[in-house]
Amino acid sequence: MRGNTRVKLSFSFKSSRAAKAVEESLRPDNIDFPEGLSMEQSVKGNELHIEFYSDGKMETLLNTVDEVLASISAAVGALGGV
Repeated sequence: MRGNTRVKLSFSFKSSRAAKAVEESLRPDNIDFPEGLSMEQSVKGNELHIEFYSDGKMETLLNTVDEVLASISAAVGALGGV
């Protein structure tokens, strides 16, 4: 689903392996999004790309982005600051 609001985030890591590990750590959270909100993620080389699409409330979108950023921070910490 493509919404009327889009947020694109890109993260560079030291290796493609690290980018893939962080991307995989996000997968369990990529289910049961609120209606009107979706997220796509991909890894290209050592970069993780995430896009959010929303037709709903801005607050819901911002809260979801915040949760994903916290998850990425935790994953990077667990991987030793990749």
